[in-house]
Amino acid sequence: AIVTKELSSLRQVNSRFGQLSIGILLFQDLAAVMFLIMVPILAGNEAASLWNSLAWALAKSFLLIIILLSIGKWLLPPFFKEVARARSEEVFVLSTLVIVLLAAWLTHSFHLSMALGSFVIGMMLGESRYRHQINSDIRVFKDILLSLFFVTIGMNVQIQLLLEYWPRLLAFTIALVFIKALLISFMVKLMGDNKTTSLQTGLSLAQAGEFGLALLALGVIHGILPGDQASFIIMVAIFSMAASPFLIRNSDKLSQRFFALFGGNRAADVNGVDQKQPPSHDHVIIGGFGRVGKTIARLLEANNFDYIAIDNNVEVISAVQDQKIVYGDCSNLELLMSCHIDKARMAILTFRSIEIAKNTIEHIRASGITLPIIVRSYEHGDFEELISLGANHVVPEMLETSLLIGAQMLDVLDIDENEIESQIDKERSRQLQFQD
Repeated sequence: AIVTKELSSLRQVNSRFGQLSIGILLFQDLAAVMFLIMVPILAGNEAASLWNSLAWALAKSFLLIIILLSIGKWLLPPFFKEVARARSEEVFVLSTLVIVLLAAWLTHSFHLSMALGSFVIGMMLGESRYRHQINSDIRVFKDILLSLFFVTIGMNVQIQLLLEYWPRLLAFTIALVFIKALLISFMVKLMGDNKTTSLQTGLSLAQAGEFGLALLALGVIHGILPGDQASFIIMVAIFSMAASPFLIRNSDKLSQRFFALFGGNRAADVNGVDQKQPPSHDHVIIGGFGRVGKTIARLLEANNFDYIAIDNNVEVISAVQDQKIVYGDCSNLELLMSCHIDKARMAILTFRSIEIAKNTIEHIRASGITLPIIVRSYEHGDFEELISLGANHVVPEMLETSLLIGAQMLDVLDIDENEIESQIDKERSRQLQFQD
């Protein structure tokens, strides 16, 4: 809950240490399923039951993961294709929530963690063309549920315990953070990653996991752990979680100071490993992937420029097997941010609808993003409004077509080439008098 949120806000999910952190966290979530099974069995001291239950849980988990992955690969793409055809935001959101709830219900019916089913389906949705629109639609639910999670954590804080044992709580928290960061850094280094990545991963995962709180509560219920000891451990876990955002945001600075303090060569270490991230900057955002959008994309590819194209026509998306072509509403700022518009070189809007172009420009400029915006307009009666909203250039398709025909006409009439160019420029300037 904490690490993923921080890495997303810092745009570091796709970094090497970000990927390692998420991978370790997901493995912890899967391992927590076995621990949740083990707690009541340990309370009964039945060794045979423990191994049988673990084996049965592993078998059920493997079977369910295969089922969910199959559903995600072969059933979800055509399903979302039909949902997208409805062109209804409400239907799209409800369909996504129903799928996630069904996956959670399926794993729960097998007496496994509901989070396991949601995680697997979320992983499959993250590989689809609709991932950006889905992420934008469910963001409000994600933030609300994350807030509720922290509310439950805050309810476990005992103020009296904090006032009475705060030196001991602080010491145990520092010990937990230090030992866990050191252990994870050491393990990542053994896997073959460099020292910088190892240390950043360790700092990102130095806090206690939220599943630990569930295990503590279950231990108290089954009498394995006394209530006062559980409260103390919960306080230590909460303190480590509170320190986690600082450690993640400053992991690079802390690693630099660590290498400076112990004389390590951080620069050589970083250069020895591929730190390349997926394309997320200096690209071009293309709004609409119709005839004009495809032409622009081909020109960008011919000149080795990267791009992300957004279109809400499911037929257009289905016809192109390219992850750079995503489904969604281009006027949705959350979707644009997930396509890294704040780091893009420019945006080109090719919609026939002038209203979509206006909404998109308004949202981009209202967020403080100042990248150049080029707008293709089918007609040429809205130049002044588009420019006033923040468009840098407006290209009217009808006007350019008529000027091209006019140039060809004058050429056939044997008019001098320089004169033709001059007249065309004058006519273009006259009709585009509102454009800068």
